[in-house]
Amino acid sequence: MKIFHIVPDISYEANGVTPVINGLSNFSIHNGDQVSVCALGAKLPDSRVVFLKANRTALFSLNEYSPDFSKYLKLAFKDFDIVHGHSLWSSANLSTGIHAKSRKAKLVTSPHGTLTKYALSRRRIIKQALWPIQRLALTRSDLLHATAESEVDDILRTGYSGPIALIPNGIEIPQLIQNSQQQNQKRVLFLSRIHPKKGLENLIRAWGCINKNYTEWELVIAGVGDSAYEASLKSLSSSLGLQNLRWIGPVYGDKKVKTYRESSLFVLPSFSENFGMAVAEAMSYGLPCIASKGTPWSALEMARAGWWTENSVDALCSALTLAFERSDLELSSMGLRGRAYVEENFSWAKIGRCFNETYNWLLGNGQRPNYIISR
Repeated sequence: MKIFHIVPDISYEANGVTPVINGLSNFSIHNGDQVSVCALGAKLPDSRVVFLKANRTALFSLNEYSPDFSKYLKLAFKDFDIVHGHSLWSSANLSTGIHAKSRKAKLVTSPHGTLTKYALSRRRIIKQALWPIQRLALTRSDLLHATAESEVDDILRTGYSGPIALIPNGIEIPQLIQNSQQQNQKRVLFLSRIHPKKGLENLIRAWGCINKNYTEWELVIAGVGDSAYEASLKSLSSSLGLQNLRWIGPVYGDKKVKTYRESSLFVLPSFSENFGMAVAEAMSYGLPCIASKGTPWSALEMARAGWWTENSVDALCSALTLAFERSDLELSSMGLRGRAYVEENFSWAKIGRCFNETYNWLLGNGQRPNYIISR
């Protein structure tokens, strides 16, 4: 099978989609498929992936415009079996709809959270102007991919009536080793993009309410975002006189692994997430988690691996208190249950097979998978 992935950006900064493209490409290559990826940004680490870099034009760089996407897509739709578009709203994604009218390849589109109510409210006027073109990428898709039931609902609100594959994102399962943090240092980790939708204001205010009673704990905020917004958060923490709060900036590669391993508890208080990769990653490292109900992580409570809570200062204070009152052994047991849940449900061995079965079904090779939803 010849598979062509197209994505606006592949880089550390495009953190949510990058590990998905990397993991899925690796699985497909190990399965004997030929894989090409067209993107802006850095090359994928697996040298067996054919990487086509689409260069930006200077005039439209803020909107990630590149005529190279159109050029590569014309070839891909003629020569490949599957064209899989990731995300929406950039020229990469607009081009798929334009060039998908007459083609050999089947078109799969993964919105990756770009159709949530929150996402559609951001830059709303621009998105409304682009919608007639962007809609082509959806209506001309042979299948849309959703990572959670909430994203299925987001897709259906657009009026799309074709099949939807409900397949969560895959996770690389790291080796589990002895936690390297000092025994007297307990660490809460936030690791994600620093953005208004992530709920950091509520977390910072909750930390101000609770930390004076649990001084052995520290809060570490890892990530990068708009400099003015980040400065406003730091100003808020300073005005509250917070103790035991550290900003460590973006962490990638080995530094990211080390940051997870040196933490005791993970928190993601987002207002909106289609999947929440950081929660799954944290669970894979054996961390108990606190996630807001803006994320699709009710499984934390079902698996007894953490807390799924409202995103408010009071609710976060309550969840943090419950966590801090647990013993180290109890927290460790929660983390191990979470890791087992991720291994069972989100390993690339399982998720890769789901995509492979889906691609083959679209090509007329195999039965319809039971995770394909249609109206």
